[in-house]
Amino acid sequence: MPLGLSPPDQQSLILGRACVAKDHNCMPGAFLFLKVEANPVPRPMFELLPPLNDHNLPWMDTIHPIVVHFVIAMAVITVLFDLIGSLARRPGLFEVSFWNLLVATAAIFVAIIFGQVEAGLAEPYGAASEILNLHSTIGWSLAGVLAVLTAWRYVIRSKDPTRLPVAFLGAGGLLVVLVAVQVTLGNQLIWTYGLHTVPVVEAIRAGLV
Repeated sequence: MPLGLSPPDQQSLILGRACVAKDHNCMPGAFLFLKVEANPVPRPMFELLPPLNDHNLPWMDTIHPIVVHFVIAMAVITVLFDLIGSLARRPGLFEVSFWNLLVATAAIFVAIIFGQVEAGLAEPYGAASEILNLHSTIGWSLAGVLAVLTAWRYVIRSKDPTRLPVAFLGAGGLLVVLVAVQVTLGNQLIWTYGLHTVPVVEAIRAGLV
């Protein structure tokens, strides 16, 4: 083994090959060794992101609540217009509710993406951990419900855009209940436990919580 090369260990791997005449600075018949790191130290993910601010976020403030308010508004408008259109026999409202439902379904996945990132940086404490887990689980469930309702509504609209079955109106009531539960849990995380607020973040960083 050439001088200056250490023997193999757990952190490195020694690879060798025969020295040939065309190699420079080696004697024919010798054996060349190359030291290769077997377990390179990975670069921490946070080094690739902007530094966290006073809200413990890489951006100015929480984005999830902003996006999710659009989802809430469009989901409620969908159910409300469906109900009014059915009772008042105004099928024109069904077209408005359909497009609201479609946009709400797309928007909720954007809200989930930001919600998952911000939840991972929230550092929940006490009962906030269980509430955050439940909030995340219902959020994914709500996305599934919206996707199913949108597909169902598309089929109904293709067959007869002037009528809605009672079963679909009942499913809209379930949607409103899920939205109400999500709003309650989200309000607790922000207004009761103060996740991503400056005072709570400072207390967590100081080890007071």
